[in-house]
Amino acid sequence: MLPAGQSFPNVVPAHNRAYPLPSSIDPGSCVTNETWYTGPPVPAHGRDSGDNSLRPMRILYLTTYYLPHSSGITAYMHRVARGLAARGHEVTVLTSRHRPNLPAEERLEGVRVVRLPVLLRVSKGTVLPSFFRVLPRYLAGHDVVHVHLPYFEAAYAALLNRGRRPLILTAHTDLHLPAGFVNRLAGTVVNLMQRYAADRADWLCSYTWDFARHSYLLSGYLAKAVVIHPPVAVAAVSPAEVAAFRERHGLEDAFIGFAGRFAEQKGLHVLFDAFAAVQQRVPDVRLALAGEYRNVVGENYYAQLRPRLDAFGDRVVLLDHLEGKELACFYAACDVLALPSINPMESFGIVQVEAMLCGTPVVASDLPGCRQAVRLTGMGRIVPPGETGALVEALIAVLENPDRYAKSSDEIAAVFNYQRTVDLHEELYRANRLESDDREPELASPAAALACASQVE
Repeated sequence: MLPAGQSFPNVVPAHNRAYPLPSSIDPGSCVTNETWYTGPPVPAHGRDSGDNSLRPMRILYLTTYYLPHSSGITAYMHRVARGLAARGHEVTVLTSRHRPNLPAEERLEGVRVVRLPVLLRVSKGTVLPSFFRVLPRYLAGHDVVHVHLPYFEAAYAALLNRGRRPLILTAHTDLHLPAGFVNRLAGTVVNLMQRYAADRADWLCSYTWDFARHSYLLSGYLAKAVVIHPPVAVAAVSPAEVAAFRERHGLEDAFIGFAGRFAEQKGLHVLFDAFAAVQQRVPDVRLALAGEYRNVVGENYYAQLRPRLDAFGDRVVLLDHLEGKELACFYAACDVLALPSINPMESFGIVQVEAMLCGTPVVASDLPGCRQAVRLTGMGRIVPPGETGALVEALIAVLENPDRYAKSSDEIAAVFNYQRTVDLHEELYRANRLESDDREPELASPAAALACASQVE
């Protein structure tokens, strides 16, 4: 939440500057809570003046996956990108053609998506030979470059960019690959490449300071880290639509919800253990799983869990991937949403806030970043990752006393607001726009940034 007495977006800059600083950014601000923008002063080499300050920007996103790939990262990117496109900016996403049947180029809600052919895969990563040939042309045609990590090619982008235009990295998560020699080698190489890019980036963005302080990558760059909460948006639904959803899927009884693809990091095996125990004390409860479960990139988790799903019978409902009103109805119909993730790749979990906006409390794992939605809103419980007993008690506590965790959607939106997140991306891009490359970024003192970060909880 915003500190007492501080409003958004009219924070007055503390210093006179020769370049336009966004009015919502307080340079060098240090607060004792999660805020919408925190970090050192915005670099001065992105000046705009006069009418140029209103000129549409050309923004290039670099990422391994984009829609229709389903993940919190792709949802984050597309929500910000379409928000910027709706404001007249030209947003291009350069990504992998992760399914052969996808078009090489298309527009999605105003966002230009360019997909490059995949030669081979290493775990969840892709090898794109044509990337190295086409990137110089895309860099030359854009004003701002925003790289979304994990991303092996980040180093090449930073090398070619050479400070000619603002380079921003968002560390959506640290890289944690499954065991095995190839994965260990791939992880080491990717982390080295990302550090090379981070050395040369203007800013590194994180969803929360909690994750930034614990991140393998971000913790080494707190002097130029900024925090912008993720973009959260859900469709509006009526009670009648929610009731119809329950009836359509046979979910008239109380049920625990889970939203996400079937990936080992999500901890579904822990949730299954907990659900079996919850059933002993709440016999009518059911479990509903919304998200992709077949053909998830880099995973065979569904095959591993299939015998357990069969054993639960009709007490577990598989809903597959949901979008729009169907997803909002699912959240609103849940009695509690579980996010039982077991490793630090779960750096936030946007589904938590989506559920909260629909009136549903959450039980989430006590992982850096992942725990912040509950911490900042009070709308749920936090449990140690992988501890079945604690998850059981937390789920039952919410099922038996939901009013204790109730918050209004306005209270949640005061902390997590989609338009505000788009505003801050736009303002960061604008203040860091490159009109000439004659100046180095002005960075705050690393010691000051570390001191600031150590106060934030």
